[in-house]
Amino acid sequence: MQGFSLILEDAMAQGRIGRFIQSPLNISHLCFADDLILFTDKFPVRYLGVPLFPGALTHSMCAPLIDKLRFRIQAWSGHMLSKAGKLELIKSVLLSFCHFWTSGFSLPKHTIHTMEKIIRRFLWACGDTSSKQHQED
Repeated sequence: MQGFSLILEDAMAQGRIGRFIQSPLNISHLCFADDLILFTDKFPVRYLGVPLFPGALTHSMCAPLIDKLRFRIQAWSGHMLSKAGKLELIKSVLLSFCHFWTSGFSLPKHTIHTMEKIIRRFLWACGDTSSKQHQED
């Protein structure tokens, strides 16, 4: 932590990062034991693949999550998977992405509905993520 703090202090002295507040103290970060808080005025900042930002999460900020789900499903769509195999992939891989994102904040309802729709189509419609119309007789 001390080495990282020195790097941040050097970057602040060179003007590559700025202070959090206008005061006589030059504060760009705080370290407490094994925790680090960085202060920035540019959002969203990505940490471990998740956007960090002040305020509520919007559907457009969740685009990387939706894209990741679609990418995984497209990679699996060429395989002949049974319903049980698809269900296992959904539980072990796709829902783990969702759980990782929801560990930090609540997802918007629109994003949840979009994810459910993508996962439902993968399970029931041969892995295709495009929209399908039901035909009525």
